[in-house]
Amino acid sequence: MTLLIASLLLPQTVSFSIKDGSRTPVEQSAPVRIPENPKRTKSDGMPLSRQVSPSPIPDIVHSLAQTQLGQPSEETSTSSTPGPGSPDDKFFFAPSKLAKRGTSSPMGLSPPQNLVPQLASRVVSGPSGLSNVGSPSSAASSGHGSRATQPPSRAQTPVQKNLTNPRKPVSNGPTVVPAEHIPSRRNSINQSRRLSNDMKIFSDAPWTVEAQVAGNGGLRNSIRRAQADGIVTDLLWVGTLGIPTDALSGDKKQSIEDCLMTEHECLPVFVDDSTFEGHYSHYCKQILWPTLHYQVPDDPKSKAYLDHSWEHYKKLNQAVADRIVKIHKPGDIVWVNDYHLLLVPEMVRRKLPDAKIGLFLHVAFPSSEVFRCLAARRELLEGMLGSNCIGFQIPEYSQHFLQTCNRILATDVTAQGIRYEGKFVSVIDLAIGIDAGSLTEQMCSDEVQRWRKMIRERWSYDKKLIVARDKLEHVRGIKEKLLAYEEFLRKHPEWIENAVLIQVCLSSVVDMELEGEVSKIVDRINSYRTNLASSQPVVFLQQDIDFQQYLALLQEADAFVVSSLREGMNLTCHEFVFCNRSDINGPLILSEFTGAASLLGKSAILVNPWDRKQLAQAFYDAVTMDSSERARRSKQLRQYVTKYSAQDWVGMFREYIVSSWKESEMRKTNSLHRLELPKFEQQYSSVKAGKKRLFFLNLDRIGAAETGNGTMSRLSSHLDLKSLDILDHPSSTALRQSPTPSPLISPQRKISVLYELVSDPANIVYVISADTRATLERLFRRVGNVGLIAENGAYMRPYGSDKWESYVDTAPKKQWKPMVREMLQAVEERLPGSWVQMNENSIFFHANTTAGEDPERVSMIVGELINHVNDAFESQNIRARLTEAGRVVIGDDDISKVPAVKRAYEQCADQVAYLFVAAEGASTEDNDRLFEWARKGVDHHDREVCTVALGSTGTLAEWVLEGVNGLLSALLTVSRA
Repeated sequence: MTLLIASLLLPQTVSFSIKDGSRTPVEQSAPVRIPENPKRTKSDGMPLSRQVSPSPIPDIVHSLAQTQLGQPSEETSTSSTPGPGSPDDKFFFAPSKLAKRGTSSPMGLSPPQNLVPQLASRVVSGPSGLSNVGSPSSAASSGHGSRATQPPSRAQTPVQKNLTNPRKPVSNGPTVVPAEHIPSRRNSINQSRRLSNDMKIFSDAPWTVEAQVAGNGGLRNSIRRAQADGIVTDLLWVGTLGIPTDALSGDKKQSIEDCLMTEHECLPVFVDDSTFEGHYSHYCKQILWPTLHYQVPDDPKSKAYLDHSWEHYKKLNQAVADRIVKIHKPGDIVWVNDYHLLLVPEMVRRKLPDAKIGLFLHVAFPSSEVFRCLAARRELLEGMLGSNCIGFQIPEYSQHFLQTCNRILATDVTAQGIRYEGKFVSVIDLAIGIDAGSLTEQMCSDEVQRWRKMIRERWSYDKKLIVARDKLEHVRGIKEKLLAYEEFLRKHPEWIENAVLIQVCLSSVVDMELEGEVSKIVDRINSYRTNLASSQPVVFLQQDIDFQQYLALLQEADAFVVSSLREGMNLTCHEFVFCNRSDINGPLILSEFTGAASLLGKSAILVNPWDRKQLAQAFYDAVTMDSSERARRSKQLRQYVTKYSAQDWVGMFREYIVSSWKESEMRKTNSLHRLELPKFEQQYSSVKAGKKRLFFLNLDRIGAAETGNGTMSRLSSHLDLKSLDILDHPSSTALRQSPTPSPLISPQRKISVLYELVSDPANIVYVISADTRATLERLFRRVGNVGLIAENGAYMRPYGSDKWESYVDTAPKKQWKPMVREMLQAVEERLPGSWVQMNENSIFFHANTTAGEDPERVSMIVGELINHVNDAFESQNIRARLTEAGRVVIGDDDISKVPAVKRAYEQCADQVAYLFVAAEGASTEDNDRLFEWARKGVDHHDREVCTVALGSTGTLAEWVLEGVNGLLSALLTVSRA
């Protein structure tokens, strides 16, 4: 059994070594410094005689996050815009970008004498935010004149064409695409020639396998530790190399694939450069990621690329899915990761309906109001629901997902997951942890201890060090953090000389406006110093630091602050808690809008980053907190961080996938056998004299048409809500299309069959219905010896009795029913012709979907009603759901058929030799509880049990019949035999 891990980027990539001059300067990409000691594998039979010098960044990965090999785990490393090249290990003591603007160096000191001075070319500079490394001053020299590189990208910028004049500039709001940017025939010829030339160059170039520096470091570290601990023994990564591949020949791609498969457990997916660029840089980064983090894009560039990039997103997802399908073997587990591949689960499911598939979303998931802004909202949700199990970091994200599916797809949701198209998808929250063993080993290294000593030599122990590490993006809250820190220093000037905020920024695609604002704030704060010889209140490093420096900072920090406006699970919080010295016990200042807040918030200083005064007060509280309070908070934080490890997370999610798949297999229609009449007759007639047959028949609403033509006409004149087509209009909520239900069956026919059944004294019959007590009494007033269970388990009239037993608390219903009725009155006004049926413990809402009403508008209103009721009355456990019959049922979620059924069974268990349980309608949670009780909760010794689902597409029953008509015919036949 192989664990197939699908991720946008593989943990390994490749780098080529070509001779200088093989390519013209215009074709070469901007250089970037590679990691110090990457793991390399000699390939292609061409050994490298020396260490390869820095490699250029290919155009296609300009936007991918560049992080140091062995970097701290950042769960959202691919979910945010990128940083610069890998940092130099001396950067921490180097002049910062701000120093070039007139401020002194961050440390206020020159580099120590025992350190090699930082090269100016290695400091981030210029508006691009890219590290200017690989220059002659820093590149390794070689007599062969070769260097490490990657193929040039051949991605084309998606452009909207003018249909009337292809050579005319295309306007997109304020942005105009010049005609010279539109590909011409001559450009196409030149591009073809360059591609052919590059193929010749790279076909003979030696290449090495190197560790991927971009992507999800937390996922890679977790899998690596799980392998080391033996939790995962057989795995295969599936994803892209993260480099341009158009210039690689088919033979070269095959050799790379063979090497990665045999030596690195990686299966590369090759897509053209335009597809990767459109998928990642345009759709993921400009549309999907911002929306998931409540930053709904509304700029001309995003709109211009929307349709084009969506096609690229689908194409890359299909390519990954096709590779998985091709190598999948029975028993393999498919684990899809993150927002880049949301369509893969359903794409794989279409080809492999029996596959074990799990999806884990490492980033945040927004509320339904935000997610519904996506034009492809339905496709994305349906893609995700191809999984057996969907995992999120915290309960808030899983709840948002459940509500979104309920509102947009009109799915029936429970606390455990979603029922959709006859299948059940488990939805869980399972926070990732850190690799504590690896961190402990690295913290004890000589290099980290050396950096710790240097840090404290620079700043004395009486100076408070406040550390932060973020990407330079609006959503990270860096501006809000600095403004609050400035407010803190203004209110408490005594801390200007006694506290230092060290802000490490992983530079990304530069937002010049944000960068300028941050620079002004930093300059203004640092101007507060009264003594120029003292250190600066703010040290701002606009490039990530070496991992050893980072660990040293965490150990020596007196406080750590994360002020993100929105963020998923940021593992830097966990790393700080684990690494910080026990004699310091630095407080954690944490934004309430991060995923970590739900896990660590009780022991952290929780803040609203938009509340400047509150965040300023948090700085003050952190630096003045007494030692006992710090120790108490740190103890609680460490207990949580050490309890949930990275390797446990891997093992638990894999088990969730398997258990969810097993449950799903039990519900499949093709696993059920049709109850054949001869077998049913044999079971029925095998009961010995003196023994009883006990029937529980859940026939939904027996009295649906008992009021005559008026009610029947009223019901049948409404289109079934569940048969509405899903509409993709961005301003509405649509309902899922499903087959139209069977016509209503006359209550008289149901009653006549039941009369035949109860006429046999060996039969004890209970009817379970959603109807009220009064309705059932009226229907069965002439049929004696029938047990009745009304309102789906709220009340029971035992067999042979005329008194009703209650299984609900009647006091709470008096509170919620009037409020819900008032809400429904407003909906009735919006949908004339709709009507409400008030039961004792439930309310039915029948929406008017006649031809005169816009189905799109109806579906939107019904979806809003369900969502509103579920949100407003969640604390009272009142839930609204859309039934297969197309009506909205609102009632107490605690009401169940099972307690009443169990009570009825216990009253005659000694006499029962045959138990028959049948339920009408699609599989629901309560029906499944009923079937599970019959199959597992009943003693089968000397007793035969038969569970039958009526027309259900996914259930825990043993047998299936085609609807109520099939059941009535079978019952009539055996009762007359």
